[in-house]
Amino acid sequence: MTEAYHGQKLLVRRSGVLLATPLLAVLALVEVTDVVFVVDSVPAIFAVTDEVFVVFTANAFAILGLRVMYFLLADLIHRFIYLKIGLALVLIWGSSDGSVGGLSGLSGCTPLPL
Repeated sequence: MTEAYHGQKLLVRRSGVLLATPLLAVLALVEVTDVVFVVDSVPAIFAVTDEVFVVFTANAFAILGLRVMYFLLADLIHRFIYLKIGLALVLIWGSSDGSVGGLSGLSGCTPLPL
């Protein structure tokens, strides 16, 4: 492995020997993280459905789409001016619904009025 990055190259040739750059190590780590995420989400998907096709496609779309979605949202984050307020309201609603439902013996799960 080389000591420094070489632009966007993953492999460089020095004295006839093909060496990896640190960028290749970073790429490998990101891909391993994606695989760990997929393996971790399989039990959660099986809790929702027993359809193997749904589990497979959900994980495939997760691998293909999450990174693209992250970069898209990272560029558009300045347009979400009500994101913090909306997220706070949803979290307050869910936690209060769960708390009141737990105290009163009701099942909770009051739908959000949209």
